[in-house]
Amino acid sequence: MSLKLKKKPLNSKTGPYSFTGFLKRKINKAPAIGPEASVTALLLGTVNTLSTKRYSDLRVEEIVKASGVSRATFYNHFDSKLAICHEVFTEYSKFSNEMTPPSNPNLHPFDEIFQISLNFTKLICANAALHRRFVELSAEIPIISALWDEHNAQNIESIPRRLYREDRGGTEQDRIADTFLIGSVLHENIYGLYVTGRTPAARMSIKSPEHLAYRASLMMYRAEYLAEPPSRCEAHQYA
Repeated sequence: MSLKLKKKPLNSKTGPYSFTGFLKRKINKAPAIGPEASVTALLLGTVNTLSTKRYSDLRVEEIVKASGVSRATFYNHFDSKLAICHEVFTEYSKFSNEMTPPSNPNLHPFDEIFQISLNFTKLICANAALHRRFVELSAEIPIISALWDEHNAQNIESIPRRLYREDRGGTEQDRIADTFLIGSVLHENIYGLYVTGRTPAARMSIKSPEHLAYRASLMMYRAEYLAEPPSRCEAHQYA
């Protein structure tokens, strides 16, 4: 089965990978009056505010203003800025999991890992500011750190399940360690370079989101199989 992918800009605020776009669509579908619309508006306002402010500088008044709801409405649903930030991260984790492509037995494992990596790349690129806040808050607040670790664990576990479509022996812990202790650190570091683009060298070394996903997939495949993926794999077109 061929991988047919169209190259599109990843910074769209309303694209399928944008969490703010998802929240806006959810508001439009919700009843005009009711808790669902209010809570979603508060989540959207929090995400928009966090895109320009660190958590330590965030104030409930700013969230309320960005959300277009009253202060009383905020406290009807949340008791603090920490509570609503926790809800933002919970909803984002659900959104991220729903965007993960389903397993496809017709694809070679390398092509399947490429699809997962590209999906992850698009999510990070479309929600770069929010990801930066996740990283900051996970280092500062234990309850957010636990949520962030759980979110990452769900992503981590999906990769060895795809790579180990055939029984290669070893425990599940071995499979996760084989794939990620070697591959995932590099995988995430490259994404970090792509998102921040802090150096000309980083921008020059990564040609496109597809190229980034290809490089990450190649690292993980090599780490697991100690071999090169077959030339017939469709993902090679993005090398």
